[in-house]
Amino acid sequence: MTAWPAIVRRRGFTLVEMVVFIVIVGVAAVALFQTFGQTLPRSPTPAQLVQATQLAQERMELILGRRGVVSYAALNEDDANVMSYLRSYKGKAVLVALNMSSSPQKATFNLADKGFASANLKSLVATPQSSSNATSKGTEVTLEPFGVFIAEVTK
Repeated sequence: MTAWPAIVRRRGFTLVEMVVFIVIVGVAAVALFQTFGQTLPRSPTPAQLVQATQLAQERMELILGRRGVVSYAALNEDDANVMSYLRSYKGKAVLVALNMSSSPQKATFNLADKGFASANLKSLVATPQSSSNATSKGTEVTLEPFGVFIAEVTK
């Protein structure tokens, strides 16, 4: 006869298992917070996006009002979703493209027709996912919903 009765294993977690779990969750939380800490300060706030869109819209209204007075040339007039204009001055130009819809848009501009056969675009103002790309058909601009793309065009 033994002095101690048989120890019956009870269901549950041991202290070692709980400590290991807490350490793993802590390491994952630290990595997650560091990622957010690096990403969030660089992303534009909704107020900044609204302000950029309002400034671009205001500029487009000014351009539309002065279209015949100064050297503004309409681009991509067939697409009602994208408003785009090119203003030329002394061998340089500024390309302004606005996506007026709630879905992403792509617009292709043939800048060779406007005197910029081998055009180089330098982005001045663009919403985060807006970009430009040279293609065989011309310059293709990708605009996010309600996106803005303003670039300097040089020969």
